[in-house]
Amino acid sequence: KALKLQPKQTVALLTDGSKYLAHILMKGLRGEYEPVLSWLMEGYASASHFSNLLKNEQANSQMVFKALEGGLYSKKKDVSQWTLKIFGKLVTEFASTGMQELAWQWFVGKDGGLEGTVFLLKKYRDLTADAVDLLVNVGRGRLSELFKSYLKNHFTEAGEYWGLVSTLLKPIKDLSLDEETMKELNGIMEYWLESSLKQAENDGRHSIAERTASLGLLCELWQAFPNICEEKEEISNYVLNLLMRTTRDKNTALQIYSLALLFDLLESFARQKRPLAPAIYKTLTFSLVELYGNIGIREFIEGNFQLIYASNTNIPISIVIEPLVKQIQLLDPIKCGFNLCDFEFFFRLATHPKLPVKNGMQLLDVLAQILLNDPLFSIIARPDILAILNAAADDPNYHEFTTKFIKISFSSILTNIKAIVKKKESPSKKFPNVQAQKIEQAKEQEKDMINTLLADYIIEMLADIQALDNEEHNISIQQLALGTNYRIKMTTKKNYEPIKRLLRAYGNPDE
Repeated sequence: KALKLQPKQTVALLTDGSKYLAHILMKGLRGEYEPVLSWLMEGYASASHFSNLLKNEQANSQMVFKALEGGLYSKKKDVSQWTLKIFGKLVTEFASTGMQELAWQWFVGKDGGLEGTVFLLKKYRDLTADAVDLLVNVGRGRLSELFKSYLKNHFTEAGEYWGLVSTLLKPIKDLSLDEETMKELNGIMEYWLESSLKQAENDGRHSIAERTASLGLLCELWQAFPNICEEKEEISNYVLNLLMRTTRDKNTALQIYSLALLFDLLESFARQKRPLAPAIYKTLTFSLVELYGNIGIREFIEGNFQLIYASNTNIPISIVIEPLVKQIQLLDPIKCGFNLCDFEFFFRLATHPKLPVKNGMQLLDVLAQILLNDPLFSIIARPDILAILNAAADDPNYHEFTTKFIKISFSSILTNIKAIVKKKESPSKKFPNVQAQKIEQAKEQEKDMINTLLADYIIEMLADIQALDNEEHNISIQQLALGTNYRIKMTTKKNYEPIKRLLRAYGNPDE
């Protein structure tokens, strides 16, 4: 009826191994697929009745399955999907009538349903959920044998098998299963997990591509079935240790991929409040500190931390700030080779809504050293300092910092200006030739320019502090500005214009 065929024509479809029916399923009826889909839908609705008929004709069950196999190879995706649905329904009905063994024999047999399902999975990845439903229904009680042996044997390359496994995880996770079947699947997950661990090791037996694929599958397994790792602490510790070791790999791409996987795990587990999230967070923090000298890796880690903090403000930033500041101080803030990415990260930390005062003070200490001594990044450190002070300017710790910073700033300005004057007053050096003299003069001019720039940047920072409108600090700035300008004037015989700009906030500086 659905195919609009006469009874004799319908019977002919099932002759000669049902090759005519297979042709229609694969290529449509005269190129049209609507009649084929209608037939499949009716078949799906009648699966229970069909199963009951076959209960007394079990010898014909293989013929029925074979007749429908062509749908798995169809050029029309909808036909393949409905074929999967029919097989799934028939297998379920067979199980309820004690005929599951017949379905199993057909499925894993030569040129059987498994081969067609694998073909379909490679062609239509968006039908994976339907394919997984069929695999689990057919393999109940034998899932380990099906996934570890039969399915694996359909791939000549191990990478292909593991790639397919990766696509099966989410649909498996989404299945609603009885306890016994779930127990079976958990055993398979553990097998996949252990196999991935072995292939991800840097033991000289696996290529970078194999290790990369295995690491990705490891983390997908962990995210899809976190309980497996959480219930066995030795597994979670081993996976974390493996990822940590891979972040130190000689292959940069593998290093970055491992870090990306760790951040993916952190984002997922922190959102779900899983117990292993803190351990992953500490692992990434250790990587930042350990690999701080590698600018490319550092940028990658800092950029990902910014994304994490933006999406989840409950993650404690003190875990990162304390070891990070210690590492920067150890390397010397002026010699760390900072770039713009570092200051974007500092700004994210400085503006975090839950920045602890203790950590804010640690950041201020580093940023103040940069502002006072690094001509390249002095001006970039300003917004970060101001962000911290703006958030809690009245806090006694920040108040004390600002008081000290004002004093040190004016002292630094005076030192820089005096250094410039001293050079000009020093006796001229003798040079072997004109070229050497020009080179030395250029160096001195560069130093003078740096000292002048630093002094100007410090003045701008002091102007920012003025704008915070703290009476005690503004009185301190006024007094120190007058005193510093006086001492500079005694040396240079003129007022220092940048300081006069500060004094204009209190009235006419000439008065």
